[in-house]
Amino acid sequence: MSKTFKRFFAIILAAVMVFSMFTVGGFAKDKVSTKDNVVFSVDVGMENDDLVEITLSLVSGSVSYFDFEMVCPSGYVLEEIEKSDDIKEMLFSGSASMASNVKDGKISFASIDPCECPGKLFGFIYEKPHGENADASDFKIRFSTLGGEDESYAAIVFYDNSEELSVNVSPQSRELRYKDSEMITVGISGCTDCEISFTSSNPKVVKVDENGNIYAAKRGSATITCTVTDSDGNEVTNSCDVKVKYSFGQWLIKILLFGWIWY
Repeated sequence: MSKTFKRFFAIILAAVMVFSMFTVGGFAKDKVSTKDNVVFSVDVGMENDDLVEITLSLVSGSVSYFDFEMVCPSGYVLEEIEKSDDIKEMLFSGSASMASNVKDGKISFASIDPCECPGKLFGFIYEKPHGENADASDFKIRFSTLGGEDESYAAIVFYDNSEELSVNVSPQSRELRYKDSEMITVGISGCTDCEISFTSSNPKVVKVDENGNIYAAKRGSATITCTVTDSDGNEVTNSCDVKVKYSFGQWLIKILLFGWIWY
């Protein structure tokens, strides 16, 4: 084997090692503490025989932007989204902007200065089946973006209706296109001081970082598991099944443009 070939091989090997450090290291499975993160809560507010208010509150931390939707149980119809006085003041002053869709229960919010106002942010007024008692844990928040300044956060939501430790991730299953990304929202009951971690059953197909951001790295399937550990060491898990597919355009790139080599 010639010296030139050996040098070439060594350079290629070094490049692969450096690339692996960045790609794998960028999705390390570190734990996230609820004490050091932005945390929201979902609670039942005003309620009568025909209407119920489901509130979204900021428990801790500060946030500059977020996009989410409130998914309600069957039989409930969203009538109105109310803003808190703090949110109204930020919108009136021009320091924040917001778009909402009552039909889908979606809200997009962005502010110049971080929102640092623990307490109620929004109230979702639902028409409900007559006489039925609402359960906060039946109303699922799904964040698609969440962050502040130059960093992103884990999407953590507390539910106050249970003393038993439990976790539920949303969505439970997802189909992504190759190179797409999405955020997993973690719903926790029975604990306010805990640590959260994420793992992928097949990181070559779906990568996940410490904040629950998933990335479709290759065609195939993987299961993302979220583990919640309370201060006493008790653990609970829940998972999300992710399937990665090529879009029609991506198939064309793969087949006609030799994408199997470079794409």
